[in-house]
Amino acid sequence: MGGNCPGERSRFSAGLALATITPLVLAPLLAPSDGRGTNEVLGVLVVVAYAGHLAVTGLLWRVPEVQQAVRTRPGRLVAVPVALVVAASVVAFVASDRLLAWLLIGYFAWQFSHFQRQNLGLAAIVTAQWDSEPLRRSERRLVIFAGWCGSAALLAHPALLDGLIPSLPPSLAGPVVRVAALGLAGCAIGTVVIACHSKRPALLVATNLAAVLFFLPVFAFKSTAAAVTGMVVAHGLQYLWAVGWRRHPSRPRQNGSGRELSGRHVALAITGFAVVGGALLSAMSELHGAHAAGLRLLYGAYLGIAMAHFAVDSVIWRRVRPSPQAWARLRALLPSSAHGGL
Repeated sequence: MGGNCPGERSRFSAGLALATITPLVLAPLLAPSDGRGTNEVLGVLVVVAYAGHLAVTGLLWRVPEVQQAVRTRPGRLVAVPVALVVAASVVAFVASDRLLAWLLIGYFAWQFSHFQRQNLGLAAIVTAQWDSEPLRRSERRLVIFAGWCGSAALLAHPALLDGLIPSLPPSLAGPVVRVAALGLAGCAIGTVVIACHSKRPALLVATNLAAVLFFLPVFAFKSTAAAVTGMVVAHGLQYLWAVGWRRHPSRPRQNGSGRELSGRHVALAITGFAVVGGALLSAMSELHGAHAAGLRLLYGAYLGIAMAHFAVDSVIWRRVRPSPQAWARLRALLPSSAHGGL
């Protein structure tokens, strides 16, 4: 454990648990009974948590570790994100609705993989702080495979994605969902068996199981609000909580002029980016059905920004190498295990 403060570990773990579990429980409770539309509370949470966490990615460029990573890999961390935004905007502008729908399959597959990589990374962080043995390769693989099962079920059931992607023939979609459900159940059982064999603390068994079962709502509910919205909000809140953890007062932060930034200022910056940036990106995401050229470009730009977020995070979080001071460095940026690097 090193010199990690038990109080810090408990607060971080408790906050992460609330950020993950609360939306997954709240979404089915607040979902409209007729399965249509989205509850206003859920709608606000999607804007601030999910779209907001995309905007908050911009704040990471103020972190010294990120700035160093940009200097060493400018192509991947500058050129690729810019290219993704430009390419997505152009494709959305020139592609037909049908072609764009097919291309969105790849986008959503990447998005759901990104979700599960974050779950894996956060589970790895919690495990590293509460147990002397890190996550085993088999445990990591079960988390990733569970994400593939959930992603397959979602892509096979496009109604849960508001019909944005083409539908599979019922003769194919049904078997895909059933096989995916069996795969998810197998991952859950395997996780418990390995955890018990390793004699991990109950907290870590629950943490790893939560990561494996993150996509369970996809198999349990038939409306978008109940099955998908909770996952989307949980993913965003996890990210905001982890990035916001760097506001801890025991770690000074400096702005470009060398002056320290208080925890309150950092928290306000995160909140401002999440609310304002989230509202803007959320509005852009609703333009998928627009036919005006300018609006199609904005929708494509939204997709590009989201994919740039996927690409940037996967590199940045791996660039910060684990060390005995990993817990302290978490306050500045998630360590390399945060994105499930194997």
